[in-house]
Amino acid sequence: VQSAIASKHGRPTFPEPRAIEKAAYGQVRLTESASLFEHSKHLASCDAVVPENVTRLPSFEELRHNYGLVLYSFEGDIDAGSLNITAQEAHDRVQFFVNDVEVGVAYRPTCPAEISL
Repeated sequence: VQSAIASKHGRPTFPEPRAIEKAAYGQVRLTESASLFEHSKHLASCDAVVPENVTRLPSFEELRHNYGLVLYSFEGDIDAGSLNITAQEAHDRVQFFVNDVEVGVAYRPTCPAEISL
C-alpha cells in the first residue's frame, strides 16, 4: 500500500511514528451483561421507517451509517417457514431473531444460507 501511494504522491517527507508496543492486560472478567433489545432505543444512532411495499431494506450507506450494526425490525406475521439469504443480501453477517431469540445466522462467505423461522 505504501509503495502504491508513494508511486503517485512520492515518499513522505517525515518519518513514520514508532509502532505502539502490544501489551497483555491479563484476563478481563465481564460480570454484567445487557439485553440488546431492551437497550436498542438508547443505542440507536438513526431511526428510519421503511414503507411496507419495499423489495429490499436500506443499506448502511443509504442510512448514512458507516460502521457497527443495523437492527431492522418487523412486527407482524411472516408467511414463510424459512428465508434464503444470498451473499448480495448479507454484506457481512445477518442474524435473525424471533421474539428476541436468535433463530439463525448467515455469513457472506457461506451464503447462500437458509434460515428456518
